[in-house]
Amino acid sequence: MKNIIILVTFMFVTFNFLSVRAQSQQLASVTERFSQFSYTEDDSLLFDGSYQNGFKINIKEDCLIKVISYIGNAQGPVYTQEIIPGCTTIDTIAKREFKQVKPGDNLLDGEFIRTGSNSSLTLEFKDGKRIKLGSNTEIKVGRNYCKDENGIQVEMLSGTVYIDGAQGDKNITMKTYDDNARVIITGTAFSFEKKISGENNSSIVRVYEGTVTFERNKNSEDNVNNINNQGKEMDKLAEDYKNGKLTDIEYSAKMQQMLTSVNNSISDSPVNVSAGFESIISGLEKPTEPVSFDVNDNRWWEN
Repeated sequence: MKNIIILVTFMFVTFNFLSVRAQSQQLASVTERFSQFSYTEDDSLLFDGSYQNGFKINIKEDCLIKVISYIGNAQGPVYTQEIIPGCTTIDTIAKREFKQVKPGDNLLDGEFIRTGSNSSLTLEFKDGKRIKLGSNTEIKVGRNYCKDENGIQVEMLSGTVYIDGAQGDKNITMKTYDDNARVIITGTAFSFEKKISGENNSSIVRVYEGTVTFERNKNSEDNVNNINNQGKEMDKLAEDYKNGKLTDIEYSAKMQQMLTSVNNSISDSPVNVSAGFESIISGLEKPTEPVSFDVNDNRWWEN
């Protein structure tokens, strides 16, 4: 009888482990896709390469990001073109320089944009949506964001942003994410803050207009590693049971606990957060139930 239990349990564990491993590999692939950075050759006859702080690169400038305004120290990858007349032809040289920005500048997608202390920066995407970076904030807009079928992807590395999704094309989804959380919006206004305290990170969303979906970022490296570790623990548990180190009751209880933990890890655990409410995600935890906050308090983006 025990051999039958072992066989059935082992098959069940193997199925779950393979499912978890497959999902973790898929999530890792998605994470890697967001972090890729590559420029493609412009096939225009007028295009003669470009220079990245003195180094020649290739740039395809389809999805530029416009600088609307700034206060203090705000830096990003500024894109410019320079026309160089030749003897019989006119060449257009595209240049990229990471420097202090000014209103009217066009920034390249797929690179870091940051602000310093007591600073802010307002940017406009190609569809008209706007994002404002607060002090000591760093973001990275997804490469070819204006062509991404999944919408505009904005990675938060630090700080606070305010996003006005009510402007621009309301049919284009916008996703803002960090190591812990992801915010999905269509035509709403909200702020997203990433707090770092030692090894404990938390993500806070506050909604000012409309409703957003707030969920765990199961694509994060920490969560993928957590899923892989849980799969290894399940393998060890099955081996211990097979070798008689655990009773049927002990094995069943521990396996159920592990399966619950795995299911939580592969779940987005989304919550809907409406105007006047906020929610928090700490580490790999689920988002908290939305609670009300004072929408008139600390409206920094209006300065």
